[in-house]
Amino acid sequence: MSPLRTEISRLWHQVNREMRSLLDDAFRQSAMPPPVYFMLREIVREPGITVSELSRRVAMVKSHVSRTVDHMADRGYVRKESDP
Repeated sequence: MSPLRTEISRLWHQVNREMRSLLDDAFRQSAMPPPVYFMLREIVREPGITVSELSRRVAMVKSHVSRTVDHMADRGYVRKESDP
């Protein structure tokens, strides 16, 4: 590998580690687990998204997503509606 590619790769890994650290700190301070954040992000992007589509987008099994959405609905974070 050329010296330039090696340096770019090293810098990319350094940026990635720093971003991961910042995200970990943010999640710890918010008391919101990362899966909940990613689900809420997708729900905000597409109101009315189905649990099946949500589970595909966040790469989690449908049963786990469904239980998590139920908990979010119980806390008033989201509203569940029947799919017509």
